[in-house]
Amino acid sequence: MVGTVLSIVNQGTVIADSSTTSTTWLRVAINYLVPFLVSSIGWLSARRAPADSLEGPHRY
Repeated sequence: MVGTVLSIVNQGTVIADSSTTSTTWLRVAINYLVPFLVSSIGWLSARRAPADSLEGPHRY
């Protein structure tokens, strides 16, 4: 969904005018790839964090 919105905002007029090039389609692909990578890296970094660091400060 995010990739679709980004593609419409960034490349919508080029696509609507039928004046696309291979660079346009590469940009559309990147619009889908970047949110996927950011989400995946965020998820992976949260999984790698030690459990006690997610609990907040310790009280003794």
